[in-house]
Amino acid sequence: MAKGNTAQLAVAKVAAWQAVIVALITTIGGVFIGIWSQRHARANTPPPQRWLTIQSVKFDPQSPLIKKVRLIANVNSVSFSMPIVEPWIYAGADVSPVRFPLPTGDSTFRVRFSGFAVESRDRGEQIKFLCEFLQDFDDINPGKGGVIRTVRLDRAFDTMHCTTDRAVEVTYAIR
Repeated sequence: MAKGNTAQLAVAKVAAWQAVIVALITTIGGVFIGIWSQRHARANTPPPQRWLTIQSVKFDPQSPLIKKVRLIANVNSVSFSMPIVEPWIYAGADVSPVRFPLPTGDSTFRVRFSGFAVESRDRGEQIKFLCEFLQDFDDINPGKGGVIRTVRLDRAFDTMHCTTDRAVEVTYAIR
């Protein structure tokens, strides 16, 4: 072999070895960057949107004087009022389910229902308060259907005292 060919062969062997090392470094770097980006993407995933759904409102048949109600749902200090368009829910009317978006990032929910009822009496209509009902929930899993509850709102004697007279029953869900 000629001396020039030997030098070229040595340079070619070194260049091939360097190419293998560069390929290994690139592969290892790509694997680490892929793992890092997946972990970073999971850490920055926004929390799921949870919803308060009022599924049904039923008037108690033993309270025939109550003709219409307005409900107020308060979840973690955010209030929602039902019905949305009309001022009152009338006894006997079909109530379509209503969904309200809850604040994102919360995993604990404090749900409070209250409202107003209108009673029809001989001397006209009177507005009565509905007693508050409070429930706390921790870590609701929307994948398992969330939480579905039914609450009973009693008629209030005044703003401080509740009676045992049932007014309405509200079925709601947090998902």
